[in-house]
Amino acid sequence: MQWLDRARSIVNGMYGLSLPDPDRIDAGSVPDTATLIRAIDAAMPRTAILQLIGPRNPALIAFLTTRSIARRRSTGEYFLSLEDGSTTELARLAARCAPDQVCAHLFVQDGEYTLLEAFGRDKGEDVVWVNRRLPRSRFRRFLQATSAGLPDAGRSPRSSGHSMKEGHKMVRTAPRSLVLLVGLALPTLTVLACVQPPALVIETSTGEVVRLETWTATLSGALHGTVTLSPGVTYRETLATITVSGATPRAVHAWYVHLGECGHDRGILAGLQPYTPITADEQGTIAAAIALPFTVPTAGEYSVTVRQSEQVNSSPVACGNLTKGHAAGPTIADNPPR
Repeated sequence: MQWLDRARSIVNGMYGLSLPDPDRIDAGSVPDTATLIRAIDAAMPRTAILQLIGPRNPALIAFLTTRSIARRRSTGEYFLSLEDGSTTELARLAARCAPDQVCAHLFVQDGEYTLLEAFGRDKGEDVVWVNRRLPRSRFRRFLQATSAGLPDAGRSPRSSGHSMKEGHKMVRTAPRSLVLLVGLALPTLTVLACVQPPALVIETSTGEVVRLETWTATLSGALHGTVTLSPGVTYRETLATITVSGATPRAVHAWYVHLGECGHDRGILAGLQPYTPITADEQGTIAAAIALPFTVPTAGEYSVTVRQSEQVNSSPVACGNLTKGHAAGPTIADNPPR
């Protein structure tokens, strides 16, 4: 099930929220919600969804309204994908909010499982519960991220009615902003700092290691060109390289990566904000490289459109379907996405 379908399923009440008591591990005290969100962004699977309930800060609500993949207005619930960089921006915004205005409750869900829950954040509650199903490497990463700004960084997690396995030790890793995941051939992921690996990988909630690959598209229509989406410097970044010919000299064009193929658009991946308009030179040629704040997709159907102007509602003048590993054949939709 794709992440958008999972979000809709949560909104429709298919999945429960509360962790069963035997599955709970008390991860300790995390009084700062911004720190908690940063730790979630650093440690939880990219396939997971962050559910925020009851935000009160106006700027935060405005951000959530534009970046959520789903929401339930009646209860003030917002759902964010961990895959597109939204949680990184959310943490920065939360750091500027009063503690009781970020949210009342917070959950992380992956498929049918709740991986994390935190209640009463607006009332000063600071206990965080984590699911035992979370792989140990991810749990260690979460503890390191939550402990980074605390004076008692060596605190130990507690389980609900059970002690942690004897000999469990926290593993220090490099700061999250410098972390790169490598080691496709290794039995576990190796965390390195300040190193550009030959290939980036991510770990799914089941422990499967998935290599991040390059996607390509051939644009056809009134304009022609190519687009590649490649893993960026870290696994949280995608590098888009765009070349277009046949444009009006100095014209400015909006462009977007869409969920779904040309003619079957299901929305813009990660929302409007990440996509910087591209500008043609005096010969009507466009050559641009843009860093996008989300993990390069690992599966699914995607396409790229270039718009007639820099306005989001302008008509598409080129479209191409993204495929892995090689350039796609020319594709132009009979009914281009708008």
